[in-house]
Amino acid sequence: MKKLYIFVLIIILAVVAKLSYDVYKISAQQTELKQVINKLEKSGSNLNDQLVAIKRDPSEAQTVTDIKKITDTQSDIQPNDMIKQQLSLVEFALKQHQYHYAVEKLIELDHQIDDYVLAPSLKNSLHQVIDKDIQTIKQYVVNSDAQQQKINQLILQLNSELKQEIINPNLAVSSSENAYFWQKWFLVESTKKPNQQLMQRSVVLKEAQLRLLIAREALSQGQFLQYHKELADIIQLVNQLPDQVAKQLVRQIKNIDGMTAIPVPVLSTRALLG
Repeated sequence: MKKLYIFVLIIILAVVAKLSYDVYKISAQQTELKQVINKLEKSGSNLNDQLVAIKRDPSEAQTVTDIKKITDTQSDIQPNDMIKQQLSLVEFALKQHQYHYAVEKLIELDHQIDDYVLAPSLKNSLHQVIDKDIQTIKQYVVNSDAQQQKINQLILQLNSELKQEIINPNLAVSSSENAYFWQKWFLVESTKKPNQQLMQRSVVLKEAQLRLLIAREALSQGQFLQYHKELADIIQLVNQLPDQVAKQLVRQIKNIDGMTAIPVPVLSTRALLG
């Protein structure tokens, strides 16, 4: 029994270490996102300042050198490039699940469109597709949140069942429905003998429960590859158990794993600009 406690303690420490590493990795990703956003915003601000300077009356320039610099810059800066840069920032925000920020940048871009030197027909089209992208992102957030809530409910239900089974001493080894009565009798009798797998059943289920919590955390952070990997590991782990309840738990996990994530929307504005 002492060895069993030590084994459980080792598993718990390993899971805690894994959770600490995941939290560290998420913090690093958020820091990287902030740095990239700051860099892109600074670059976009510089381009906007240059565009404003280009539109000014040359008589307002202080020196001939400044006028020449603005004139040279005018030939280098294209409105399409500025818009594409803003869209790149929006797309990066979507990949990092910063949906509110992505919508804010699209609204800001929509307000800037009229300031760009573009054909009136293109401006109208841009206003329409930007508005479409905003609505698409908002609807995606609603649908994604609804599905994630549903998955969370199933995970919580499964977690509750695992808790009960960890302390449940009543076991029934799974058997085929088509087996003869004497085969079922022999199978039931055999479970009365000490079984190493059944003795470690609570340990296996405890590890499955801890991995389930890791999977839930990965899902909340949008780390879908890690989420599905954890569920696959849980299935492999619980499949070691021979009882009927374990088989039912495996079916529930597979059902949760089969609920695929809604793909992040693709910007129509990007397609319009080419």
